[in-house]
Amino acid sequence: MCELAPFWGLGAKRGFLGIKKLGMRPKDLIMDNTDFNDDLIIRDYHEKDYDKVVKFWQLTDMGNPERGDSKETIKRTLDLGGKLLVMESKSARQICGTSWLTYDGRRIMLHHFGILPEYQGKGLSKVLLKSLLIL
Repeated sequence: MCELAPFWGLGAKRGFLGIKKLGMRPKDLIMDNTDFNDDLIIRDYHEKDYDKVVKFWQLTDMGNPERGDSKETIKRTLDLGGKLLVMESKSARQICGTSWLTYDGRRIMLHHFGILPEYQGKGLSKVLLKSLLIL
């Protein structure tokens, strides 16, 4: 069972400490070259990504602005210490995965976690999750 623990850094914004699991240390989750494809990158969400992210969420039935997934909602959750990662194909210039960790001051939630169908079956969801948990 994994548990994410909120922490307060010195002069830093709120964030997440990573995982605590019996017998597992965060460094055990660090990716090696065999885990990932050179064409794909995982990076933090930027506000300029919003339209592409919404398109991705609509393609994967994970969300849309009408459901409340607005720029303002994303910014608010990031300001509270959440994290939104984007997996992107450099060659296709396409978002092929997202992982959104939010914190409402009481609970930590993982949602909008998905990979485009054409990228599934390659272990990419494990890489995306590992990247999110090593904060």
